[in-house]
Amino acid sequence: MTWSLAAIYPTPNPFPKEGGPAQGRLALASSDDLSLAAHLKPSTDPLLDRSEAEWRDLRWPGCTRGVLTLKLVQDDERIVSALSRAVIQLILCVDSIKPARRSLLLTSIRTEENVSAEMRDGSVLKADIYRPDDGGKHPVLLLRTPYWKLNPRYIHSARILADRGYTVICQDMRGRYDSEGDFRWQFMDNSLTGDAEDDYDTVEWAANLPSSDGQIGTWGHSYDGWTSWRMAELQPPSLKAIHASGMGTQSLDMNFGIFETGRRLEWTYMMAADMRRRAGVEHGPHSPVEAVNQWRAIERGKWIWYLPLEGIPDDTFSTLTQQLKPYYREQNAEMWHFDKVHPKVNIPAGMFTGWWDRVIGTMKQYTGLETHGPEHLRGQHRLVVGPWSHMMTTLNRDLGPIDYGPQAEETWENLILRWYDYQFKGIDDGIGTEPGVKLFILGANEWTFENEWPIKRAETVPYYLHSGGSANSPRGDGSLSHEQPSSERPDQYSYDPRDPVMSVMDIDAQAMQIMVRNLERVENRRLEVLSTNIETEKQTKIRASRETMESQIRQIQTTIKTFAILLPPIPVFLGGVLILVRRQRREREGAALAHRLKD
Repeated sequence: MTWSLAAIYPTPNPFPKEGGPAQGRLALASSDDLSLAAHLKPSTDPLLDRSEAEWRDLRWPGCTRGVLTLKLVQDDERIVSALSRAVIQLILCVDSIKPARRSLLLTSIRTEENVSAEMRDGSVLKADIYRPDDGGKHPVLLLRTPYWKLNPRYIHSARILADRGYTVICQDMRGRYDSEGDFRWQFMDNSLTGDAEDDYDTVEWAANLPSSDGQIGTWGHSYDGWTSWRMAELQPPSLKAIHASGMGTQSLDMNFGIFETGRRLEWTYMMAADMRRRAGVEHGPHSPVEAVNQWRAIERGKWIWYLPLEGIPDDTFSTLTQQLKPYYREQNAEMWHFDKVHPKVNIPAGMFTGWWDRVIGTMKQYTGLETHGPEHLRGQHRLVVGPWSHMMTTLNRDLGPIDYGPQAEETWENLILRWYDYQFKGIDDGIGTEPGVKLFILGANEWTFENEWPIKRAETVPYYLHSGGSANSPRGDGSLSHEQPSSERPDQYSYDPRDPVMSVMDIDAQAMQIMVRNLERVENRRLEVLSTNIETEKQTKIRASRETMESQIRQIQTTIKTFAILLPPIPVFLGGVLILVRRQRREREGAALAHRLKD
């Protein structure tokens, strides 16, 4: 069986003014070959100026299911190259997808925008619904987010999930974007936010939608994962499973009681954009993208070193200021307490994290469920840990300076689909019987399965810091070994809170520390190539110079050989010349003497 590109779902304005981007969604469906039935605007570019029939005749065998977003720019490299890359990405997935997992792929998706859901207090929350346009009832995958339901990453994922036969809901949380009410964030006593109650009401509302079969699951990550865990806490009857990632058991596992100045101020400024819009404040950014750009370009330099932090003007963070100020003083307070929630989670939970995830406390969620959750569910939860960061959109093989190989490649959507295809559709590709923990082994670059976390057979090995007194630099004399230090010279440093030690993270402090290393790796590679090119050019010049010198030497050697052949007659020749010169001189002297005598 092979699969085909069956259709393009264009954006409302797929072909803007000349030179602008044309965007479309390519959906795969099963077929005997790979066909692209696309409608592209005729262009002066011969590669874009193809008829529908010509596009349909472009075939690539051996691809598998999936949906991707392809951005076509008229002045881009070449459309054929872009399509080839897209197909290659799909082919890379085929080996990891077994036939038993291939649930029906639908190519027609209906979207309902700003659908109202009334909460118990009368507040109306707005949601967008993506569902197969077949009139049927399907399992529901619910996401509740403070980050805007129209975030492109949510739309992208929602359509992929809907293509696989799910009704997918993206809802703005209370007080965010299109939803009514007042937003109260997660960095406060969670019993005061009201989100658990909204979660419960939204689940039961979703279960009664015409396109719902009554089974509700979640697909939250990070803050959206937080809403999933709060949802499970109150045990709504229609919630049958959750997939909640990027969210630790305790808030103190993320910041260790220390205010994350760079990250938290930027995040709050980004979140304040919508608060500013809702309050009708004209100055300042109203969208998260504008906010992040303005923070990094202007605001960060103004406030990152400002002391005391409570003195930052209130309008900087809009109406979130009143929640931020108490948080400055409550860094030692635990806010989430999900360890107390674990005994109440009466449904299977799937989750993933990465070795480089700054919220790797997700692993404690799994341990808590297996240790303190209901006994009849132990062994039914699943945890995946890969070589990834906190960003669910970059589950790649080479986020950092090391390429961990093709097995490290994954997508958030695949993880969600594998979980719910089993939970809601009974499609078992092995997930039902495999051990609960799937770990990527760094260095070996392969996956392994374990029955528990932490691994009981693991051995704790202590390592000790050593120094000769100058370990405080990249080129210092510090070392690490199994031996305990004895009489060693201690390192000393000056502590000045007005001049703090800089973080190793970049301005984003999210995944940037990895992304920057990746950029550095690319730049280093570029410099390596440049250096290689320069060295090659240098060697070429040296080689050319050497060849020229060798040619000249050969010419000299030839001249010398010629001179050596002529060398024996030279004394005879010079002697003859000397005799001739002397004879001519005597003849001139004789002629002159004769002339004088004549006179």
